[in-house]
Amino acid sequence: MKKVALIVLALVLALGAAGIGFAKWSETLHIEGTVSTGEVDVGLSQYSNDPNPTGDDLGDYYEGSLDPMECGYWEYCAEGPCWVGERYDKNVASIDCELVDSDEASDGEETIEITVTNAYPCYYGSIAFDIDNLGTIPVKVESITLTKVSKCETEWEVNVPLEEGTTYYVDADSGTVDMSLDEGDDFSLCLQDMSVGTQVDPGAPEYGAICVHVEQDAEEGAVYDFEITIVCSQWNEVAPPSP
Repeated sequence: MKKVALIVLALVLALGAAGIGFAKWSETLHIEGTVSTGEVDVGLSQYSNDPNPTGDDLGDYYEGSLDPMECGYWEYCAEGPCWVGERYDKNVASIDCELVDSDEASDGEETIEITVTNAYPCYYGSIAFDIDNLGTIPVKVESITLTKVSKCETEWEVNVPLEEGTTYYVDADSGTVDMSLDEGDDFSLCLQDMSVGTQVDPGAPEYGAICVHVEQDAEEGAVYDFEITIVCSQWNEVAPPSP
C-alpha cells in the first residue's frame, strides 16, 4: 500500500512541475417550476316536499303537494330527489326554501332560508338539499349551523350546531333552541342524511334533508322563518391551534 501512495504523489508533483493546466468546462442547469392551485367552490340546490302551489308547477312530481304527516325520507336517484312518506288528504300548508347570497359561492359559504306558511300542529315539512362541488379540490362539510330563527318580525341569532338525527325544538318567542320538548316550543327540526365531516368530491354531490315539525304550541296565524348555514372547506383543512 505504501508503494501505491508514493507513485500517485510522484505523478501529481510531476504535473505541477511541468506546468500543465486544465481548462474549466462548465454548464449551468436551471430548474423552473409552476404550481397551479385548485379551486374550492361549492353550490347548493334545494327541494321541498310540499311547495307553495303559487310557485313552480311541481304538483305531479310531489304527489299533488298534499300536506305531509311524517318526516319520511328522501330517495336520491338520477331523476332527482323524491320524498317518500305518508300525507294527509288536505293541501293546506306549504314549506318553501331559498338560497341567500348564493351567487357563485366562491367563499365556500351559502345559506338556505326555509319558510313554513299556513301550517298547523303536527304538520311535517321536509327540505332536501344537495352540496355540489363546483371546484377542483375535494371539500368537507366543516359546520352545519342553525343561525337564525324568527317569528313574524322578531328575529333571533341562535348559532346552534346541528347534528344528524337529533331533533331541535325552537321557541321562536324567546329564541331558545334545545333538544327537549318544552312548553311554548313552536316547531322542531331534524337534520337527515348529512353530517359534519362529509366529503364532497368534484362532480359527486352529497345530499341532506331538514325535517320541520309544527308543535302543539305554535301560534295561529304566525309565520316562522329560520336559516341554516353550511360551511365547507378543502378536505385536509386543519383547525388552528387553540391560543
